[in-house]
Amino acid sequence: MRYVHWIAFVVLFAVVSPTFGQVGADPCEPTPTTLCLNNDRFKVEVGWFAEAGNLDTVQNFDGAGAARNTPVSEVWTGMWFFDPDNLDLLIHVFQGCNFNDRYWVFAAGLTNVEVTLTVTDTQNGEKKEFFSPLGTVFEPITDTAAFDTCPFQSAQSMPPVVIQQAAPETKQTSGPCVADPTTACLHDGRFKATVKTLGTDSPAQALADGTAGFPFSNPTFFDLFVSVIDGSSANDEYWVHYSMFPNTADFTLTVEDMVKGGSKTYTHGASDPLAVLDKAAFGGDSITPIDGTLAGSWFAQQRDGESFIFDIAEVKGIPTLVLYYFSFENNTSGRQAWLVGSAPIIGNKASVPVNIADGASFGPSFDPDTVTQTDWGNVKVTVLSCDRVLVESNSTLFPAIRYEAMRLTPAPTGVQGVCQATQAVSKASEKAGLQIDGGYSGSWFQPARDGEGFIFNIAQIGGVNTLVVFYFTYENNNSGRQAWLVGSAPIVGNGADVPMQIASGAQFGDAFDPADVAFNNWGNVKVTWQSCTLATVAITSSFGNLSFDIVPLTPPTIGTTGSCAT
Repeated sequence: MRYVHWIAFVVLFAVVSPTFGQVGADPCEPTPTTLCLNNDRFKVEVGWFAEAGNLDTVQNFDGAGAARNTPVSEVWTGMWFFDPDNLDLLIHVFQGCNFNDRYWVFAAGLTNVEVTLTVTDTQNGEKKEFFSPLGTVFEPITDTAAFDTCPFQSAQSMPPVVIQQAAPETKQTSGPCVADPTTACLHDGRFKATVKTLGTDSPAQALADGTAGFPFSNPTFFDLFVSVIDGSSANDEYWVHYSMFPNTADFTLTVEDMVKGGSKTYTHGASDPLAVLDKAAFGGDSITPIDGTLAGSWFAQQRDGESFIFDIAEVKGIPTLVLYYFSFENNTSGRQAWLVGSAPIIGNKASVPVNIADGASFGPSFDPDTVTQTDWGNVKVTVLSCDRVLVESNSTLFPAIRYEAMRLTPAPTGVQGVCQATQAVSKASEKAGLQIDGGYSGSWFQPARDGEGFIFNIAQIGGVNTLVVFYFTYENNNSGRQAWLVGSAPIVGNGADVPMQIASGAQFGDAFDPADVAFNNWGNVKVTWQSCTLATVAITSSFGNLSFDIVPLTPPTIGTTGSCAT
């Protein structure tokens, strides 16, 4: 596992290029960005690069990173770059030893960003790299001579090799589409996708919420790969992308919008392109874009005792959602857990890779070198309205979650955007020329204590300018376990003295019961600002007492209009 400190992860995500692991004799170790195929023999990694102005992708920013994987069947795995609802690649390493004494690599893609696909045979270190340049539609890969590394023993005596991954569970949809063996329902049942080949209905399988696969003759081989993409944020359209492998039979693909009506039919013949990106298939929907007025604390009533906090800022010119999730461990210990990550905002959603930390200790003994970050998975946030968001997670460590959350705190004071008018800051918050408003909200930390930090939410609560503080740190007993504290207090002058509480007793996921959550007084965090870029925190608590300066981790909240506006 390759660890990075969360600070670097949050700030540098947009410029980090993919890093591929060292070749060795050890079997592949799966991670959210590393596929392990054929009994962990083959390691598959994918790096991508995109740039602003690429009209064939929903995103409109410069970026690079490692693709994240989603198992879709016993023999195929998908990988995505921007949104887990829409797979960008479909990959299979096939044992062709019985045919030509080779392992084969098959891949299809629905993208025109730059892609580097690397497959490594961990038994001998042999590596194959496939490259698709920026601005070129990904051409299907059918390399039937990829690895001359079949076992020495007779292929006929070998047991069959399968990928050790379970197929995704069938999800009930709320839309009008009804799935059957030849119908794929996409985008929560709004779109219906069917295929006819040689006059016969093809089998269909939903691979993700927006992606389906169609096997024509062999039920384990997807000849056609189809995505319906919500491009509302880019051009107010839903897009249809599809890709197929060479020698695929002629077919007719039909996609229907079961909510607004209308359908699109695509007929493919022998001379037609193997990949098609139609970015004007169906009219899109009006959306609530994510801006600074969505920053702050969110929770679900039925899950009172855990919380999401959004910090929304421009990082290196890219509108970014920095997400913090304060919850509990995935067991019956009742101990706390916190997650953190960031991702570019695309319209009304962001799919955020998040990390979980451990290893450090509270107070003077804190050492940033002891902090380790483990890739936890992905949290997708979709804004439904100014007061409702849909939260969905996918993790190899914790159970998946999917529920709606609502605002816990109002939009930050002094921030202008789609969900909030600018509010005046009361004269009581003025001191030494400072007016403490939403421009002071966001993520703050002490660089020498990289691996812990604060999230400040400054909002008018009951007509009073209020500081809400979340402090994420570690226990004070050398256990290395996480701890988080929360509290709020009115802002007086250029700061606030905030009573903090610590929670315990609950469990992550479906087992969460708000009645299990116990909050106990922990101490106080006194925050005093000297400027928009410097504050002092003084902590008196049951964990111990300490004081240090902190600086912003991210720029001011998008839409800030006060003295800290940039």
